[in-house]
Amino acid sequence: MRIWQDLAAGIRHWARRALRAPGVFLVAAGTLAVGIGATAAVFSVVDTVLLRPLPFPEPERLSAVWERPGTGEQAMLTASEYLDLRAQLRSFQHLAVIWSNNFDTPSRCALTDGAVTEMAPCAAASWNLFRTLGVRPLLGRDFAEHEEGTSAPQVLLLSYRMWQRRFAGDPAAVGKRVKLDGAEVTVIGVLPPILTLPVGADVWTPPMFDARMRKNPFRLLRAIGRLRPGISNERARQELMTVAEKWSAGSAGWRAQVVPLAEVLNRDIRFGLLAVQCAAAILLLIACANVANLLLLLAANRHKEIAIRAAAGASPGRLFRLFLLESCALATLAAIAGVGLAQVALRVFVPLSPASLPRAGEAAMDGRALFMTALVSLVAGILLSLAPTLSLRRLPLREALAQTAAARRRSTSRASTACAIASIAMALALSLSAGLVLRSFQKILQVEPGFQPRGVLVFHVIPPTDAPLCPTCTISQTLASLLTRIQALPAVEDAAFSESVPLEGFRTDWRFSPGSSLQAGPSAMRSAMWNGVGAAYFRVMGIPLRNGRVFGPADARRATVIVNEELARRYLPGQDPIGKQLLHESGRFYEIVGVVGNVRAERLELAAQPEIYRYQAFGLALSVRYRGGPAAMTSSVRELIQSAGAGLMLAEVSPMEKFVRAGTSRLRLWAILLGALTLCSLGLAAAGVYALISHSVRQRAGEFGVRAAMGARRVDLFRQVLKETLRLVGAGLLAGALMTAAAARLLSTLLYEVRPWDAWAVAATVLTVTAVSLLASLGPAHWASRVEPREALTAGY
Repeated sequence: MRIWQDLAAGIRHWARRALRAPGVFLVAAGTLAVGIGATAAVFSVVDTVLLRPLPFPEPERLSAVWERPGTGEQAMLTASEYLDLRAQLRSFQHLAVIWSNNFDTPSRCALTDGAVTEMAPCAAASWNLFRTLGVRPLLGRDFAEHEEGTSAPQVLLLSYRMWQRRFAGDPAAVGKRVKLDGAEVTVIGVLPPILTLPVGADVWTPPMFDARMRKNPFRLLRAIGRLRPGISNERARQELMTVAEKWSAGSAGWRAQVVPLAEVLNRDIRFGLLAVQCAAAILLLIACANVANLLLLLAANRHKEIAIRAAAGASPGRLFRLFLLESCALATLAAIAGVGLAQVALRVFVPLSPASLPRAGEAAMDGRALFMTALVSLVAGILLSLAPTLSLRRLPLREALAQTAAARRRSTSRASTACAIASIAMALALSLSAGLVLRSFQKILQVEPGFQPRGVLVFHVIPPTDAPLCPTCTISQTLASLLTRIQALPAVEDAAFSESVPLEGFRTDWRFSPGSSLQAGPSAMRSAMWNGVGAAYFRVMGIPLRNGRVFGPADARRATVIVNEELARRYLPGQDPIGKQLLHESGRFYEIVGVVGNVRAERLELAAQPEIYRYQAFGLALSVRYRGGPAAMTSSVRELIQSAGAGLMLAEVSPMEKFVRAGTSRLRLWAILLGALTLCSLGLAAAGVYALISHSVRQRAGEFGVRAAMGARRVDLFRQVLKETLRLVGAGLLAGALMTAAAARLLSTLLYEVRPWDAWAVAATVLTVTAVSLLASLGPAHWASRVEPREALTAGY
């Protein structure tokens, strides 16, 4: 009962003190709210994306399956390899595949409902994909096994998001006939609102496992398996190796891999999110240091109050409970405000997050996030109560009662200075971290991608799916005529079809041996990216020809390829590649007729990989290099496509620069988040410096008055305050050096061509922190320079 009485009395006492100085307590609560809000917002995202299990039944049994060559690359599977694995593996209850370069990169298909066509994120998936994941359709049914073997998809599944957006959540959408890439298909089901694979996909169709596809040597498939109960990933890997050895005849360079699916999905984002979470925690510590500084300055005026309480019989434990109650009350108010700030931050964050960030859109201030917020605020309250407790308990009762203002100032100045130094040190570490990431982002934007994206439009042209592509076919003649008419437009410099364009996210693996025979065995097989391109593709994209020639129409009847410099350097070192033979794993030889420059085809921050181009007169991507405005060019090409007839459909128009921007979306997000946290940290550090210097200057008004009376100029007093600020900043920079070194090294995974101690980033960070601190001290310095000697001395300072 006594505890509750003390609690009520303490709350009343804290409320009276807060009402007597509302400005100070609002500043303290607001400062702490910024730190708590940032920590809570980032935690909700980290919890949703990284900490929570995948939203599937028994997610620990889900694994990704692939081959891994000796180079360390992840190789996808061919259709025949997948079918062999599905038939022979006993460690997996289910084994499914998706047609995708990565689990976070869906393809795009032209979805037509009525007169509206859009490029929708899509994937071909084996009939058992959602059975493997343990997902049942919300409406309708799943794929049937017999639907997997048809030559063209007849049915499709919709994501919940697509169903709501495109079909307004109408249950009648199930059973509706729509067009996908020009072919009529039936909507058979709608999936529940959960994580989809590939991440961001909205449409799924069954694959074409016909006889032609079974012989296709291209590696197009990503495999997902559900382990049988009690089977480990290592045991499944050993069984997979046994089966894979039959394909490669015991090749030493290839290894089978079975990796937990959650690990694969989060592989590229884990470190970035954890780095942002650490940055938010540093911001919270800066806020705590600032609030502790304020509480110390307030405690300097409470020595006599605390001494009287002690004289009246208050034990040290009871005094600690008093400070703990006051700090926790302050932290509670800050937590309430912080939850509101976190909600606002999440509303801003979710639209900025790239589609490849799984489940980021589900982040919210739910029960787990609120519990973590309450826990953080409790810890903050405990930490804040220690500062005034330790500063006052060291003082004997008699000294506390007799202590003057000057003595009180000296007893708290060291602790307040330590808080300000800690704040500056942490702001330095956070600022340098953000500076390094921003510097990396700047470096990536300056990367030469190997092609010229400016002035290129990409038109995704969809021919009828039932129209065969052959030199004498009607659709081929129509596409050839369309290409000629587009090239004849006055503003067009050139145009070409291709299977894909750089940074689009589409990739096909091409396995080959860089020699004229397989005498070295299957271990001599190498992997490269493949793209089918038209004759003018390299001119349109601005990819330079280094050696040999580009394609011509005659290459349609020849087994010729063009390779990039990286393939020639890696697999044909010291040789002239022109005329050399590449033996494809299908057993067919291809002659190298040209070498072109390297292109960063996957992501700008990734070095160019070996790439092989084959002549392909027509493809889904029509690239046009033009002069003038994009709107006029888009209109002209659209009119030509519509007038071409033959069922051609224009699904989407994209400037090449759009793909370049999309390739930097993830690092851009980290830069934005770290930059925002850094701005907050600098603001809080500046507030801490201002509070300390302002309090110090006003406590020393008498000293400044005496100096002025003895002839000190105003500029001298102004400089003195700035010098004291610089000493404070210098101590903070020294204290932050070790923390900064650790932060920079931990961030090395996110950096691109930037050293952890990049001179420009370090210099900019030191100058920024110093400048912000000096700006914060200008007000107190100006006040000190304006002190009148008579007023200062008569005021009793």
